[in-house]
Amino acid sequence: GRFLAQNASTGRDKLTIITSDSLKTLGTWLEQLIAESTGKSGTGLVPVVGEPLLTDAEYGNDRQFVRISLASEEPHHLHQDFQPSYDIQLKEVAEIGAEFFRWEFAVAVASVGLRVYPFDQPNVESAKRYARQVLDEDAAPDLETISLTDALEHVVNSASDARYVALCAFLPESEELTSTFAKLRHSISRQTLMSTTFGYGPRYLHSTGQLHKGGRDSIIQLVLIQEDSDRDITVPGANYTLAQLNRAQAVGDVMAMRALGRDSMVVVLNDPSAEIETAATSLGNNGR
Repeated sequence: GRFLAQNASTGRDKLTIITSDSLKTLGTWLEQLIAESTGKSGTGLVPVVGEPLLTDAEYGNDRQFVRISLASEEPHHLHQDFQPSYDIQLKEVAEIGAEFFRWEFAVAVASVGLRVYPFDQPNVESAKRYARQVLDEDAAPDLETISLTDALEHVVNSASDARYVALCAFLPESEELTSTFAKLRHSISRQTLMSTTFGYGPRYLHSTGQLHKGGRDSIIQLVLIQEDSDRDITVPGANYTLAQLNRAQAVGDVMAMRALGRDSMVVVLNDPSAEIETAATSLGNNGR
């Protein structure tokens, strides 16, 4: 906990977590714990999980690293000797329970160092409030949307050492789409040196969503939606459909972010996998 807070106090607030393959889902749990506990009062740790491994030259100077590996697996190599790093090795998978305790305690200690109270989530409700407003009015507000190409141009033009890019996908989850987003994350970091985070909506609203609104104003958020109602069904007992609910939650989050003056864009996709793949390749070909 002291390691995390001390590095954050020097501007290294992007906590990059690298795990063995069999422990990769631990990163998703840690993401929520860290973001929701520390991301408030204008500060916090930005958990970077599931990020493709980068070369030394592609990491910015706002990083700190924690590597968690299983003794029986080959750990992912981390070249960054000049970046602060902390190694944790588990003898067996059963030690995951002890790891839960370690991180719950450590994040509470880090929160003390950051001078925030870790046991609340004051900004989570705002996105819900706006989403309910959209549903009650039976019409989404006229928020300007942007193409993925234009959004990425904005990302590149707005890049700085302190900022990070949050990709928030209100799209059907699949391994293919997650893999495609990984390529886009790699291309963004190669081009800008900025950290990237990725989450599916609406679930990210209860993890990184608190950090997005309550943490440092260093986010560039892309909320990605698809205009597709082919598989739409009415929510039982409600006067709206699942597609309308999904869109209301996406739009509600953008409204909450913009009310705070934060950099948030709505990106509409027709063929998500193909368009993201094309954008990742194009951005990668324009590398530094």
